[in-house]
Amino acid sequence: MTHLKSRLIDIATIYWELARIIVPIAIVAEILIVTGVVDFIAPAFEPLMTLIGLPPELALAAVVGILVGLWNAIILLFLLVPVSELTTADITVFSALMLVAHALPMEQQIIKRAGPSFTLTFLLRLIGGFIFAWILHLIFSTTGWLSEPAAPVLIPVDESEGWINFFWGLAETMVIILLILA
Repeated sequence: MTHLKSRLIDIATIYWELARIIVPIAIVAEILIVTGVVDFIAPAFEPLMTLIGLPPELALAAVVGILVGLWNAIILLFLLVPVSELTTADITVFSALMLVAHALPMEQQIIKRAGPSFTLTFLLRLIGGFIFAWILHLIFSTTGWLSEPAAPVLIPVDESEGWINFFWGLAETMVIILLILA
């Protein structure tokens, strides 16, 4: 029974850490979408996002993923651009960027303790992530690989209209995250 209690406490602790970051970021992102801020700032990121073949609206998801972590980036990926507008290649390129360059401030503190330069490893991961994404984009756009529409099995916070649907989708996503942790 002690092992089960310990496991439940671990799950609750991890879940709380994720929820206290994911929920506010998702709400702020939805407010930025509804108020038109994302559409307003997206053109500033267009050159960089076009370089890796992604819609400029996904810049916010990339920035949040780079600074905060993967869970938030995944939710924002589906909040910012309707899944019907994404290809499998888009999601693969975005995922590759996040694979290399995610939660940099937090992870860099750990890397710094191991000895390497904070600035050097931060830049290496950030630039390396974009180079990796760019190479994949070149391969996919040249060959046509993964050009079919994205068909994810799970869409956290699906494209929907209205705050009630947004919060319902967010609640479903949080339940799924809890089930994954369990």
